[in-house]
Amino acid sequence: MTRAAPLLALALAGCAFLCPPDAPREDALPSARVEAPRGPLLAGAAKVDITPEHDMYMGGSKILRRSQGVHDPIWARALALRRGDVTLVIISADLVGLHHHHVEVVRARLAARAPGAAVLVHATHNHAGPDTLGMWGLPPLWTGVDEGYQARLLQALTQAADVAIADLGPARLRWGQVQAPTEGISKNRRDPALIDRTVTALGLDRPDGAPVATLVHYACHPEAVTSSNRLLSADFPQALYTAVEAARPGSVALFLNGPLGGMVTTDTRARTFEEADRIGAALGALALDALAGGHDAPDDLALAAASHPLWMPIQNRRYHLGSSLGIFAGRPFDGGHTRTEVQALRLGPVVLLAAPGEVLPRLGYQLQRLIDAPVALVVSLGNDELGYLIPEDEFDADRFRYERTVSPGPLAAPLLRRTARAALADVGALADEDEDVGRR
Repeated sequence: MTRAAPLLALALAGCAFLCPPDAPREDALPSARVEAPRGPLLAGAAKVDITPEHDMYMGGSKILRRSQGVHDPIWARALALRRGDVTLVIISADLVGLHHHHVEVVRARLAARAPGAAVLVHATHNHAGPDTLGMWGLPPLWTGVDEGYQARLLQALTQAADVAIADLGPARLRWGQVQAPTEGISKNRRDPALIDRTVTALGLDRPDGAPVATLVHYACHPEAVTSSNRLLSADFPQALYTAVEAARPGSVALFLNGPLGGMVTTDTRARTFEEADRIGAALGALALDALAGGHDAPDDLALAAASHPLWMPIQNRRYHLGSSLGIFAGRPFDGGHTRTEVQALRLGPVVLLAAPGEVLPRLGYQLQRLIDAPVALVVSLGNDELGYLIPEDEFDADRFRYERTVSPGPLAAPLLRRTARAALADVGALADEDEDVGRR
């Protein structure tokens, strides 16, 4: 590289900083779709400890906050599903988020064991884990990402999926849903009446009844402990894992977060680990209740996946400045846009729609209405973390002043809905619409 190259890169980034894009790119990226033939369902699960071995910048709260020990381990947890030659893998990690290009590294490494596998990598948005995005060092001067840990992390995510695939065996699916109480678990600080309290549980078991995995979906920021905390932890999901795995011995519990943006958070009496344990245990008990009163999925359930990459226009000047100064762990920006994706997974009556950031509740309901399935789950922080995804007609609302500072911009929501329609159509789960879903 010549001496002029870094200056040219900085000049181009400066142009994007001054003139962010005002429209989506028209050059489409190729999508991918897989659909399994009917036949026996196989499932396997695994978990790998991803707790850092040394102090690190912590993500999701104050800048310059370095860890000073470990309260409880953080995990990468994986569920593998197979029918015929089609494999789906769901990885959930107790992290604040992952960049899309890191997800692509994990997928490339898994290709040798499961060619063509559809892989969803989700971060719970844990605020008591390491900074894996780069935003909590001293932005925009230096990144919070530890490159050595990041390399080990990507290997551990791959390992969790590898072990889950190796564990594949005959399985059956059960699902159930219950409502969390209106107080004591979660709350919406911005719009108190706008919150989804549905707890969804999926149970995978061997034909003899031996538990394999339990996937729990709920919408809430894992930030029960105070922002001054310096002990690494999975926050409330840790107690959820413990409760579910104690009741279903031998199984692996996974947590997927729902529309948690703007600002769906824990309803705590105090910001303590005791409160994190109380909330996680309560959610675990609710998930077990959901399974106990739930439904058995048909043995010949459909298995399909679709991934639709897209160029997300980045209208946030802070993002461009951070990218030009290298705090985002090498995330590529191209002409004011960055590559991300929307992914749909179909498992019989259950459809997961993965969005690349923190979906606000109203946008979550809009996306949920697009899904034609008995169990329609919108998954935030699926395969990427671009920040808050805010409905375009509310983007300038005064109550979202903070959320605007960590959002890609008002073009994100309509582009997300459009891409979600295409992904859902590819897995046969796009609902018929009789009104403009964007107005809800």
